[in-house]
Amino acid sequence: MGSSVRDKYLGGYLKEDDMETLYNELPDPWDLKASTARIAEEFGTYGQSLFYDPIVKKILSVGCGLGQELECYAGACAAFQLPIPSIMVGLDISKKAIEGAWKHAEYINANFSKEYPQLLQLRAPFDLVIVRDVTYYSYNASKMVDHIVRSVFVGGKVLIGDSLRRNKYRDMLTKRSEFEGGLLGEYASRLCKGKIYKSVLIRRTK
Repeated sequence: MGSSVRDKYLGGYLKEDDMETLYNELPDPWDLKASTARIAEEFGTYGQSLFYDPIVKKILSVGCGLGQELECYAGACAAFQLPIPSIMVGLDISKKAIEGAWKHAEYINANFSKEYPQLLQLRAPFDLVIVRDVTYYSYNASKMVDHIVRSVFVGGKVLIGDSLRRNKYRDMLTKRSEFEGGLLGEYASRLCKGKIYKSVLIRRTK
C-alpha cells in the first residue's frame, strides 16, 4: 500500500503513491477519449443549468486528473458562445497528473496545482465546483464536504459524482442545509464491469 499524506483541503488521508502508480501506468496519458466523451455527455445533459444562472466566471475542479473536465467545460463555453471562465483551477494530489494537465494550460488558461490551501486562499470561493470520481480517495467525509461547501459562493453550484457504491459524499452534500431546495439535475451512466456512475448538480441556496 502506498504512503499517505495529510491533505488540508480534502480532509483525511489520501494515498499519494497509489495515485502516482495509476498515472504512471497509463500508456499514453492523453489517450482518454472514452473518459473525455463521458464528461462531455454529462455536461451536455445538464445543459443550461450548468452553464447559466449565473454564467460561471470562476471554476474549480477537485481531483482534476489530466485536466479533461476543465478542457471540456472551456470547449462547451466556446461552442455555446459563452465567455470561458476567467479563473479555472484544477487541483490534484498526483504530481504526474498535474504535469500532464499543464500540457493543456496554454489552450484553456487554467492553473493546475497540488497546493490546495495556498491556491484556494487566493481563488475561493467559486461559481462552480466539480468533484467527479475523486471522493473515495478521502477518508474523512465530513471534512471533505465542509471544504466543498466553503469553496462555492451562495448561488453557485457543485457537480459531484461517483459510482453508486461510493455515494456517501454526494448524499451528505445534498442533505446539507446550505443546498436545501437546490437540486438542478441528475445524470447516470453505466461504466465498465457493470458499475453505475451517478452525479448531481446542486446549487448552494444559503
